[in-house]
Amino acid sequence: MRLRHRGCELSGGEQQMLAIARALLGQPRVLLLDEPCEGLAPDLAVRVRELISGLAADGLTVLLIEQQIHHAIEIADRVAVLEYGRVVYDRPTIEARADPAPLAAMLSVAAVPPPPAARPNPRLWADTP
Repeated sequence: MRLRHRGCELSGGEQQMLAIARALLGQPRVLLLDEPCEGLAPDLAVRVRELISGLAADGLTVLLIEQQIHHAIEIADRVAVLEYGRVVYDRPTIEARADPAPLAAMLSVAAVPPPPAARPNPRLWADTP
């Protein structure tokens, strides 16, 4: 039972969900989330993304700032890329999924990357020429 635990005694994912719950107490029309899964264990990040998807499905407008494009595309209805404060890409997610090349080029990646679990360990590749 976590009822008696203070916020600082919760795991990172639990703290993130608590922060979202506190934001929802004010019954906002828009919820702004800046990289809500940053630093979380993969299983907790999945739970937070599911929570965000559920909130959006329930009709809450969610503005999600996310550097991990594959996570944003899982959740978003629309994808926008800002460069130095200017919108340089703005499309419905269905278009971004159907033709990921322009988005990938804009983000300087070969393709929209797979989820982290499917990627090789970056430390193994860091010193490779």
